[in-house]
Amino acid sequence: DGALFPVAERLMTDGFNVIVPFVSRNRLIGGVISDLIDPVNFSISYEEWEKLSIMLENAYLRRSLSIEKWEKEILLKVSKKLSSSASPDEALNLIIDSLKKFVRYDSAAIFLIDFKDNTLKYQVIRGYDKEAFDKKPIKIGDGLVGWVIKTGKGIIVPDVSKDPRYINRRETTVSEMVVPIVSYKRILGAFNLESDKPHFFTRNQLETLKSFASQTAVILENARLYKDYLEKKHIKRELKIAREIQQVLLPKEKHNIGSYLIEAYNLPSEEIGGDIYDLVYLMDKKLGIAIGDISGKGIPGAILMASLYAHFKSQVRESIKTEKIIRNLNNSFYDITDHEKYATFFYGILDPSNDLFYYTNAGHNPPLLLRNNGDVEFLKEGGPVLGFLRDLNYKYSKKAIQKNDIIFMYTDGITECVNKKKEAFGEERLIDFLRKNNHLAPEKIKNKLLDEIKKYTSRKTFKDDITFVIIKKE
Repeated sequence: DGALFPVAERLMTDGFNVIVPFVSRNRLIGGVISDLIDPVNFSISYEEWEKLSIMLENAYLRRSLSIEKWEKEILLKVSKKLSSSASPDEALNLIIDSLKKFVRYDSAAIFLIDFKDNTLKYQVIRGYDKEAFDKKPIKIGDGLVGWVIKTGKGIIVPDVSKDPRYINRRETTVSEMVVPIVSYKRILGAFNLESDKPHFFTRNQLETLKSFASQTAVILENARLYKDYLEKKHIKRELKIAREIQQVLLPKEKHNIGSYLIEAYNLPSEEIGGDIYDLVYLMDKKLGIAIGDISGKGIPGAILMASLYAHFKSQVRESIKTEKIIRNLNNSFYDITDHEKYATFFYGILDPSNDLFYYTNAGHNPPLLLRNNGDVEFLKEGGPVLGFLRDLNYKYSKKAIQKNDIIFMYTDGITECVNKKKEAFGEERLIDFLRKNNHLAPEKIKNKLLDEIKKYTSRKTFKDDITFVIIKKE
């Protein structure tokens, strides 16, 4: 294995003459080293080596599960801090201290960009002499931290003395790891860890740090918006802030995949509801699609929506089963609310290579699967809404998708909007509309549906959000 060569060379220089790698699934997971003069005496059967490899692999998997559990616990604590309107500094201190439970460091800092003078200011700091940064602030582009912010790329430096970008602000530092803090393509700062040991940080730890940086970005973005709310208490300002929280979470790009065309739309209401949707490319060339609705409006609903979104994002990096993600979201949402609030949520995974759609529905109004012959199937399988009870079990279902089939996911703002006679648009009218227009591309269906709703209600704005996602197999 190529990963072993530099390690083996260094060990042999130090006097070790027996090096036995442990390999599982074509991946180096460990090894045994010895300085025995006679390697023959180190013989051991193939079966015993295999047993040792399996033991190491199991230990690695257990440790990975523990790390995943810790990470979720930390995110839960941060969400509680956010929901209680605590200072963002409390949440950031919680993140940087809790991180050390499974990524050891000798010093750490969260740096934010001061856009007034394009320098970096530390927000939270551990293990540094503050005067080193107070006297000479970091400029964007300078040092490893400045380079990461300028390029937007995370780095691991095994030996800082060999990296010309390094600027010494701590005498005992030998290795360093830095990732950017990014909120929707806008770099806010950087998360920096340093160690007094060489070659200390790993690629897995870099991914973990990226996850923490992502949650840090959510905290900072919500803090910025919530600060605006406190400064401007007028109702119009509240609505504007809530819209910003909502809109900053929604996807900005189209997500067509394979032979599937996808169109998504959100029209914010007059009062600002808690609608959200997301489209996420998964690691195995699948697409995760989510839609939900938080009870409550205005700033409280928007903050709850942002917290739920953060939990969803922390889990959806891989193609975890839909029912597992919904179960975890339910527990998380239950722990951060006062149990008078709830959320409906629907999550599906589209597998374009096999034309399959897996889903779990948590009390959301059932999306419609409109077959190419006009038949309609309701995607109901799942369980209750999020937030009422903890440790609920959810079910999943899968649907085979055929050419010209349409999946229509939506929130109740469409079916519950009313005309001048107070008559709701309704589900039947929606289904009838889709049947009449199923020959069109999703973008044209979207535009015609918006015209239809505005014509029916004689309104251009609504009391509830209008949110929907259209998926069509070409």
